[in-house]
Amino acid sequence: MALALLAAVAVCPASAATLTTTVSKENKTIVMLTGEIVKGDAEKLKAIIQSANEAGRLVSGIRFNSPGGNLLEGVKLASIIRYRKISTVVANGAKCASACFIAFAAGTQKFASYTPLSVSRGDR
Repeated sequence: MALALLAAVAVCPASAATLTTTVSKENKTIVMLTGEIVKGDAEKLKAIIQSANEAGRLVSGIRFNSPGGNLLEGVKLASIIRYRKISTVVANGAKCASACFIAFAAGTQKFASYTPLSVSRGDR
C-alpha cells in the first residue's frame, strides 16, 4: 500500500510557477514568476505578453523567485525573453536556480541584488 502511494506521488505533475503582472508608472507591464518552472509556463508568458500588447503596453521586465525546474521550459522562457527584449530581475531575498537562471541570463538587461544565483541543481 505504501509503495503504491509513493508511486502515485512520484508521477503527479509539479504545480506550475505562478505568473502575475503589475503595471508600472510608465504604463509598462512587469511579470513576476514565482515557484517551480514546469511545462506550460512559457505558453503562459506568451499569453501575458499578448494580452499586454493588446492593451497597448510592453512587457519590460520579469522578476524571478524560483528554485528552477524543467530545463527545457527554462530554455523556452529564455527564448521568449530574448526575442521580446525583456529585462530580468532577481530581487533581494528571491531565489533563481537551475532552469530559472537560464531564463534570467536571457534578459537584455539583468538586475540582481546580493541574492545568490545558481546554475547548479535547485535542490542544494
